[in-house]
Amino acid sequence: MNINEVEIHVRFNEMDEMGIVHNSVYYIWFEIARYNFAMKALGIQYQDLKDMGVLVPVIHSECQYKIPARYPDILKVSCFLEPTEKAMLILHYRIVRLNTNELIAVGKTMNVFTDMNGRLRLTLPDFVRSAIKKTESDSELLMRIKG
Repeated sequence: MNINEVEIHVRFNEMDEMGIVHNSVYYIWFEIARYNFAMKALGIQYQDLKDMGVLVPVIHSECQYKIPARYPDILKVSCFLEPTEKAMLILHYRIVRLNTNELIAVGKTMNVFTDMNGRLRLTLPDFVRSAIKKTESDSELLMRIKG
């Protein structure tokens, strides 16, 4: 798997009474992919941001469920950064069943940057901006995936 992907093994406790993965679990998987992307693609640890007085809260999230995931599926969650001039991260997600490549769900989250008191930062921290530039080729791939 490349740096924008993470493998997820569906656990039995993630199932609802209908025998499918509960809708809230997809957001946990998005978060796992987002942390993986931040660490591997951007080289950023969230604790490092916090130590610098920067928080990165999610301000928007969405998920479109295509087909259900079930135990014991093995899934691939891909995460791609959408280019923007704003001081925010817009991340897109694709979840596919690994053995069949069936599309399970797509999603999106938007994060902003704040100080430790929750005041919005209007510019990206410099090291975040330079890390994002490294992912521009992945952003081109995102546009093909979205299209």
